[in-house]
Amino acid sequence: MLADNIQFRDVIYASLLAPPISASREQATQLYTKLADALFPKLKLEYTPEQDVPFKIVMEEEGEARRRDCITVDICNHQLRLLVHQTWPDSFSLACKKADQVWAIFRDTVPGGEVHLAEVRLRAQLPIPVPSAKEYLTQRLLIDTKRDLPGLGNVSFLGIKFEVSPELEEPFSTLGSPARNVLIEPLRQEAGFLYLEVMSNWGRLALRMNPETPGEAQIIPGPLRTSDVAATEYIGEVRDYISECICPFLEGNT
Repeated sequence: MLADNIQFRDVIYASLLAPPISASREQATQLYTKLADALFPKLKLEYTPEQDVPFKIVMEEEGEARRRDCITVDICNHQLRLLVHQTWPDSFSLACKKADQVWAIFRDTVPGGEVHLAEVRLRAQLPIPVPSAKEYLTQRLLIDTKRDLPGLGNVSFLGIKFEVSPELEEPFSTLGSPARNVLIEPLRQEAGFLYLEVMSNWGRLALRMNPETPGEAQIIPGPLRTSDVAATEYIGEVRDYISECICPFLEGNT
């Protein structure tokens, strides 16, 4: 089964906090120090804020092989943002544990505010049981397209991209029904792999078209219902979506 052999290339977690939070220089220094001590012990650096530069902390470390960890705390869309980006993590469980550790340190050092948007982006590759990922997609999912492809010319690359809208009917569950963007395509560097990218986000507010007035949008409560859900829960939800929904879809089992 494809779900048994998922190889994660990037595990990215981000959260935006509002209303505007005032982070003092002391808090910024403490945050940098705690993150360095817990996750980047080799840095041996101190955070020195610049007077005329918008608030921003970036900590980056390269590990063995292609592994890279990067933590960013900055201002995005007038909100304080925490971004944890792990490239080629040693394992999915370790990536979740590290994201939780960063989130706990962040909330302990810079208290206040509530999460208005939580977002997870997972990039992965799936080994497939045939030599060509392009042929796999056309044979399993795009039968009619395969028949018509010669009429388009010498098609050397194709993929699938779709969006999933959140269910906006209350009551909301903590992790229920995020919005998603999904990309599935052959991995360009390896013919026997599919490349998969899933971005899911949960917002405290959402836009919905007004059923009574065509062309008019409404701002309504979104699916995000709690401020301090662990990063692991969001990341795990996207992992489950890949293994329980996308992989069976790619195998023709849905």
